[in-house]
Formats: sequence, structure tokens, C-alpha cells
Amino acid sequence: MPLYSLNIWNAPKLTAALKKRAATKKVTPKRKAGTKKAAAPKKKSKKEKTKKDTNAPKPKPKPYLSAFHLFRIFNGVTNDRQDPSFDREELCVVSTNFKALTAAERAYWDDKAAADKTRYFAELAAYKSEA
Repeated sequence: MPLYSLNIWNAPKLTAALKKRAATKKVTPKRKAGTKKAAAPKKKSKKEKTKKDTNAPKPKPKPYLSAFHLFRIFNGVTNDRQDPSFDREELCVVSTNFKALTAAERAYWDDKAAADKTRYFAELAAYKSEA
């Protein structure tokens, strides 16, 4: 008899288990329409939340990325050698693709890099003025 034609719901062990589970299942009465559920009391947490220190030093801004690095990230290739999915051949392919870009495509990535560089220096100036 093929396996797919077996009716597992008629198996005696399974029906006995289902009947036992149905007998022990907790039945809750239905509420009347329009009534709200009673609010459960708030649980006390074991550890109180620590408040943020407003006087803590702010983190330094992230450094700006070059046009190639923005292109590499856009293509989804990591440069981290500790990453298990790191593949040097993929990085070489992305490098050759970047070198083969047309002037208009290259200008797009250079503009993005210039915008990221201005972002970095603006954040750095704000960081140094706070410190």
C-alpha cells in the first residue's frame, strides 16, 4: 500500500491521543458581546531598566566611503575576511566591473561618494563642537 494513501486520522493511537487532549483541554466561557476583558495586573520585572546617561560621550561619526566601496556594497559583496561568505574572486569581478563603468555611470558613484564625504565632515564638525 502506498504511503500517501494511508489515512493517518483513523489510526487508533492518534485518535486516542486526540481524545485525551480534548478531554484535558481547558474550556473558557465566552464573554457577552460588548464587554471588555479584565486588565491583567502588571508584572514586576526582575531587573529595573537602566536610564540612559545623557552625559555619556557621543559615538564618532562613521567614516565616508569611496565610490568603489559604495559600488561594492550596492553589488552585495563583502570585504570582511572574517566573514565566512567572503570570496576574493567576487571582489575581483566587482573591481573589474567598476573599472569598466562608463563616464556617466562612474559620475553617479562619484557624486554619491562626494555626498557621503560632505555628510561625514558635517557630522564630524558637530561631534567636535559637542566635545
